[in-house]
Formats: sequence, structure tokens, C-alpha cells
Amino acid sequence: MSDDATPPDDDQSDTAGPQSTERGLTSVEHSLAELERRVAELEDAHSETESRLLELEAATRALRGYVGGVRSADDAAERRAEAALAGLDRLEATVDRLQSVVDERRRAADGVPADGGGRDDSHDGDDNRDGDDSHNRNDSHSRGRQEPADEGNSELRVFLDRLREGL
Repeated sequence: MSDDATPPDDDQSDTAGPQSTERGLTSVEHSLAELERRVAELEDAHSETESRLLELEAATRALRGYVGGVRSADDAAERRAEAALAGLDRLEATVDRLQSVVDERRRAADGVPADGGGRDDSHDGDDNRDGDDSHNRNDSHSRGRQEPADEGNSELRVFLDRLREGL
């Protein structure tokens, strides 16, 4: 060994090593603290997202239940409307039968044969008095234009027509 080479100073190498190690540890501690802070933020965000997801699932279940209830109510309303229309049809048929009976009794009282074969010319030439009212009962457009003697029936037909339109 040569004398020119001086051995390293123990004080210098000892102080440089611990300072460097200390700085390295401090840097690692800062990085670790930053990672822990970031992990905590992510956990909070995850927890909030999970909470919102549970709320959305509950809202979805509630909406599905509501829609199911609406569908059920619609079905029930449709069934009721169909039943009301059927009842209205039956009521109309009954009114038509009663009108036929009333017409027959009027014809009998006026001296017109029950088969409607003859005409009583004393009635202002009204074609509906010839005993054939079938076109009047079946033609929904003529319901409001019946003879003056049938005002009550005409009002009933208008009411039935309005009821049918409402359903």
C-alpha cells in the first residue's frame, strides 16, 4: 500500500451514511404517508359509491313495485270499463225492447195493426209511424231525432250515447 492513499476518515463516512439513510427514511415515510392518505380517500369514495348503489337499488325496487301497481290498476280499470260497456249494451237492448213495446201499444191505440201493415195518414206523413222502427233503433245517428212523443226516450238515448263516449 502506498502512503499517498489516505484511509477514509471514519468521522466523515459515519456522518455521511447516517444522514443519507435518515433522508432516505424520511422520504419513504412521506411517500408512505401519502399512500395511506390516498388509500383512505379511495376507501371513502368506495364507501360512498356503495351507499349510493344501495340507494339506487332500493329506488329501482320501489319503482318496479309502483309500475306493477299501475299496471294492475290499469288492468282493473280496463276490466271495469269493459264491464260498464257490456252493461250499457244490455241497458240499450232493454231500452230498445221497451221502446218496441211502447210503439206497439201506441199503434194499437191509434188503430194501426200490430204487423205495421197499415198507415194512419193523420200523422203529418211521418214515415216512422208505419210500424217499422228498426232503422231508428239500429241507426245511432238518428237517435237524437225521434218523434216528439219520444222525448223521454230520446233523452235517455242521448244520455246512453254520452255515457258510451265517456267510456
